[in-house]
Amino acid sequence: MVQNNALVIGIDCSTTACKAIAWNQQGQTVAFGKVLLPLLQPQPTWYEQDAARWWHSTCEAIQQLLTQINVSQVEAVCITHQRETFVAVDREGKPVRNAIAWMDKRSRNQVAFLNEKFGGQYINQVTGKPVSMTPSLSKIVWLTQHELENVARTYKFLDVHGFLVYNLTGNFRTSLASADPMGAMNMEAHCWATDLLTSLELREEQFAELVPPGEVIGYVNETGAAATGLPRGLRVIAGAGDGQCAGLGANAVGNCHCKDKLSNFEGIS
Repeated sequence: MVQNNALVIGIDCSTTACKAIAWNQQGQTVAFGKVLLPLLQPQPTWYEQDAARWWHSTCEAIQQLLTQINVSQVEAVCITHQRETFVAVDREGKPVRNAIAWMDKRSRNQVAFLNEKFGGQYINQVTGKPVSMTPSLSKIVWLTQHELENVARTYKFLDVHGFLVYNLTGNFRTSLASADPMGAMNMEAHCWATDLLTSLELREEQFAELVPPGEVIGYVNETGAAATGLPRGLRVIAGAGDGQCAGLGANAVGNCHCKDKLSNFEGIS
């Protein structure tokens, strides 16, 4: 039973900072925490981040927030994040290299390769994304062509949402609406684009399990509780990318044919 003074924590792990905000049932902000995130540029047009900082900044932002409220009021936590940015991790969820950010431009040749191999129309029809340097796919292909040793060590390619969910819950899961910007999903079937991945010598198992946004994606485990101060067993709700959530927050769905389906993927993708 939800208490009258129940709060929900929203986490926004964006390009420049991680924010944690507690909301009441009237949609009002009652507490706030924020920690800046550095952006790395190892070469011109390359942009990376230390994914471990996503987690550490999330923990610190949540800890700031919890000094302002009673943690017993918190009913759930949900994550939004910078889209297209991803990190390769090992079986223990540890990054094998820096995360590659959404604005990174190293994959120009891989975009040409994808267009030549598949044709832009095919990839766009399957994934809903154009062949460009913004979605994660071309940069994952760059890794397979330039960093074979790191790819061999990679257990999962995770979006920011998936990385934080793993650290909170121990589950390699992400939201459908968070995986969407990676450019490797079959948008019609709401699953990974297996045929596309296989053609690139990638496997579906190298990506996180998909969960519809709005559903419980896991529960804060002992490690996540110790790091954040959140209670063990707290529900973690599958969220979406920052752009999708911004549209929902601005009520930019009033004339959408899927207005009454905001809890499923079609309504927020």
